[in-house]
Amino acid sequence: MSESFSQYRDRCVEEISSLQDEFKKVHDLNNYERWSFDEDLGVFRFESDDGRKLYFKYSLVGSFSQKTSTWKWSWDNEHLKLSERRRIEEVKGFGEQNDFTSLTTGLIEADEYTGWEMTSIAAKILSAIGAYRFTQEHLTFYVVFNNELTQEQYDNWKEHAVRCESHGTSRAAFVCQHLNKDTYTGFHEAFESNPL
Repeated sequence: MSESFSQYRDRCVEEISSLQDEFKKVHDLNNYERWSFDEDLGVFRFESDDGRKLYFKYSLVGSFSQKTSTWKWSWDNEHLKLSERRRIEEVKGFGEQNDFTSLTTGLIEADEYTGWEMTSIAAKILSAIGAYRFTQEHLTFYVVFNNELTQEQYDNWKEHAVRCESHGTSRAAFVCQHLNKDTYTGFHEAFESNPL
């Protein structure tokens, strides 16, 4: 890549402004009184008092600490589940390919604007449809929305999810009836997959 990190970052910040304008126009999030998210399913939900709901698959980009004035990438946050960190690792990989140390250093000195800068970069790399931030105590969390889900898709995803105390929640998978816990004799998925 011929761009410096600051040139790439600035271009991403410009692009996310247009992306957010369109996202706000289509979804009008200010008219939803409540939001929540399901970490296990990776779904962010907005609800209005009149019963309207919006669902998005999301990726947690990272967090800005007002206490320490630092930015922490979610791929470097050991307190998050692997499923939450996985998608943002693409951003780290992009940073490694282009020698952008701000994308490959897990914790960096920052200000509040850094969160939007890093989120704009993640949005570009992950082809996000929008971004959002929220604050809990002294941390501001930044997420990108990967795609919107219909109520039916959300219900289906939730209904077919399997919860495991060791591995979290994931999609249901079929298992051949001849498999048993003592002898491996059947189907094995060779890679992690996520249909949404």
